Amino acid sequence: MVESDVKCTRIAPRATKPSCIETATGTLQLGSEGGTYAANTDYTWTISVDISQWIHLRFSWFDVEKNYDVVRLYQCTGIETGKQCVDDASWTLFATLSGSLADSAVALSMQDGFVARGAMRVHFTSDSTIEKRGFLAVWKHSPYVLFDVGGNGELSTSVTHKPRASMFMELWYRFINTIH
Repeated sequence: MVESDVKCTRIAPRATKPSCIETATGTLQLGSEGGTYAANTDYTWTISVDISQWIHLRFSWFDVEKNYDVVRLYQCTGIETGKQCVDDASWTLFATLSGSLADSAVALSMQDGFVARGAMRVHFTSDSTIEKRGFLAVWKHSPYVLFDVGGNGELSTSVTHKPRASMFMELWYRFINTIH
């Protein structure tokens, strides 16, 4: 088994400080369904698993100020080349999320969840005005890319339905491996 090159420092999530999570499954929560997150928030979480594993992240609820408060998802591209993902240059942005799941366009873009191989960084920033509920994201890892075949949140390795993000990540992974 090849281990991830992502270096994790175990610290509690708080403003401007990264948090690195090395568990197989878990949740990320900012704010609450009955409350709000703080103004001028800047949180970063890094989820790190074995590089042979895929991380599948799905938002259970999501409500941030549209266009001003943003969640950005990154894949560690340095893992593919044996580099450590210790600086921003080692990470590639693959999703920018803002708004609410109540907005059908936002819900459609997030319905399949998001996948990354070996490590995923989740970065949230908010401005100084209008705080919303925040978000709850759940992740799990698998040696396979997971798919929500029935649309009910249950994940499977079935290849009869491939989410757009998953297909992109698989093609990207194959491309990177052919050039190295």
